[in-house]
Order: sequence, then C-alpha cells, then structure tokens
Amino acid sequence: MKIMTFGEIVWDVPAREGDATLGGAPLNFSAHLAKLGAAVHLISAVGEDELGEKALQAAKNHGIGCDFIRENGFPTGVVEVSGDEGNPQYYIVPNAAYDYIEVPDNLPQDLSEYSFYFGTLAQRSSVSRNTLSSLLSSNSFKKIFCDINIRKNSYDEGSLKLCLQHANILKISRAEIGVFPDLKLTASAVDKRSANENDYMDFCQEICSKYHGVEIIIITLDKDGSMLYDRKQGAMIESEKPQVDSIVDTVGAGDSFGACFFYNYLGGKPLKKCIDRATLLSSYVITQRGAVCDYPDELKEKIVD
Repeated sequence: MKIMTFGEIVWDVPAREGDATLGGAPLNFSAHLAKLGAAVHLISAVGEDELGEKALQAAKNHGIGCDFIRENGFPTGVVEVSGDEGNPQYYIVPNAAYDYIEVPDNLPQDLSEYSFYFGTLAQRSSVSRNTLSSLLSSNSFKKIFCDINIRKNSYDEGSLKLCLQHANILKISRAEIGVFPDLKLTASAVDKRSANENDYMDFCQEICSKYHGVEIIIITLDKDGSMLYDRKQGAMIESEKPQVDSIVDTVGAGDSFGACFFYNYLGGKPLKKCIDRATLLSSYVITQRGAVCDYPDELKEKIVD
C-alpha cells in the first residue's frame, strides 16, 4: 500500500517551560499510517535549522519516507502555545517553511500506484496551495483523502473548494461544518447542539450533489463517535461508541482516526469495519501522551489484518 501525504510539519512550542513537541496533521497522519504498515511518503518542507533537522530525524524514526521533504530558507513551522492546559491558546507563526512547499523534482512520473492525503493548513499560502493544486490536477491518484482542519486565519473559500473538488473521502468534525454555510458552500447550517442523522444526511447529500468526486463523508462527533455517509448506498453508517476510561491527551486523535480508516479502506475492508477500527485506535490514542504512540499488540490485532 503506497500513500503520499502533503502538508505542514510544525513544532508546538510552549510559552512557559517545557519541551517542544513535533506535530502537524500530515506528519501525525503519516506516522500512524506507517505504524499500521503502509509505505508512506510526506511532501513537505522544513527550515535549514535545528528544528528542521530534529523534525526530519523524528519523521524517519516514525517510518515516514522523507525523500520529498525539502529544506528551504524559511524557518521550520512553529505553533506557539500559551494559556493553561485546560484552555490552551495557539498562534500559528506565519512564513514557515511549509508555506513554501514546491513540487519535488524527484517525484515518480507515474503516481497511479499511490493514494493521497492532504488538509487545509498548508493551503494558507499561495505557494503551497499552488503546489498542491498542481499535484491534484496533474496526477491520477488511486484515492484522495482530505481532512478539513479549520484553524483561525488559515482557511478561506478557495482552500475548502480545493478540498471539495478533489477529495474522494472527506473528513470533517461537526464543529467545523459551520464554516460551510458561512462561506456559501452549502445552503443550510447544521446545529451541532441538536443535529440528528437526517440533518447530517442533508448536509452530505448537498455536498455530493455539487461535488461528484466525493464518495464518502466522515463526520467526527467527539465523545459520540462518528458517522459516515456513503454516496454509493445513499446511507449513513454510525460507528461504535468510543470506550474511554480517562482522557490524557487529545492531540493527534483525529489524525490516528483518519489514518486507520484510510488504511483499512484501501485494504478493501467494509465501511462499518473501517469506521469502527478507526474509532478503536483514536480511543486508545487519547489515553496516551503525544500525538503518535506505540500500539499494544492486542490493539494492533484488532485494527489490522
């Protein structure tokens, strides 16, 4: 199974004392894919600095192919974290290396053996967005997975349209659905406080009626699990409810969910099994510290075969 991923590599740097932690949704997603057994290659950029060197080494340690990660003259991406643990505040520093991702000159000419993943944050700059658009428009990937991650001042109508125009599988949280009517991408809003399955069905059907490449829409519902709209069947599928004793760290949970779903989907598993396995992995990840953790053997046996 060959997968290419695209987007940011960032370090979360606390304002007070504490170690910086490596992240970025594409890197987390890639690391979980590698743990599951996929051959994954990340297209990104880091700076010619200490954080860049550490990021490259950590990515390699996670089993991620780094042949398409370039060093450039901009600093490695940083997110400044302030506030307390219960109410963190994030400032995504602009003009980072990942804002200037270019098409790698060593990409294979034929990418039809690869599936593809991308998100929204790296699209905040015209350079990286144009690179992404070029990759999506000029190559025939097997399947394309897009994880919409809404971050303040880092998305617009154009970036979301790029997602909708190219994704076969679209992942979005119920909190993020609200940006669609705001940007005139859907006609009606979904009230996350009282929405039911029919509301989500209407939203998904409206998206699929406008964007014919979208085959599956996954809506994550936090503690309530997730649901999936299958365009082919015209039906919603609900996941099993998450079973979590105590939450330690929610960072990276959505990335692990997406990676596990995509891995099992590409492996030909039924959609219900894909979404349940994704829920099982993400429910474990939030009980561990860090976005990427080791999997116990008994867990891996339940999510991979």
